[in-house]
Amino acid sequence: MARAQQAQIIGDDWYIYESHIPALSFGAAGNATDTINIQANSDFILYQTVYAAFIGDGPATDGARVLPLVTLQLTDTGSGQQLFSDNVPIINCFGTAQRPYILPSPRRFRANTTLTINYNNFSAATTYDIYLGFAGKKVFRD
Repeated sequence: MARAQQAQIIGDDWYIYESHIPALSFGAAGNATDTINIQANSDFILYQTVYAAFIGDGPATDGARVLPLVTLQLTDTGSGQQLFSDNVPIINCFGTAQRPYILPSPRRFRANTTLTINYNNFSAATTYDIYLGFAGKKVFRD
C-alpha cells in the first residue's frame, strides 16, 4: 500500500495580518466583531501580537499609550477552538510595536481559515479606535 505524499515546504515569508475596529463602529459599552481570512496560498504561523488604540481625533504621541478598557476573544474557525478560556483584556495578550507580546509557543492557522475577533468595550464613556496586528510568517507548500 502506497503512503500518501506529504506536502513539502517550498518557502516562507514574514507577514502581518491586521484587524481594525474604527471608533464609529465600536462605541462606548459596545461590542464588535471582525474577521481575518488567512490566505489560501499558505498557512500562517503566529509569533507575536501588537495593538494600537486611539481616543478621538487628537494627535498620538509616543508617551501617550492608551490602555483600552476592552476585552476580546479569538476563535480559529478552522479548528473551532477559542484561544482564551474567557474574554481577556487586550493588554493581557497584545503588546506594543516596541514591546510585542510573544506567544508562549507559535500558533499555526491553516490556509483558508478564518480568525474571528470578538471585542467588548466595557467603558461606559470612552470610544476607542483599535488596531490589532498578528505578526508571523506565511508558510508556502507545494
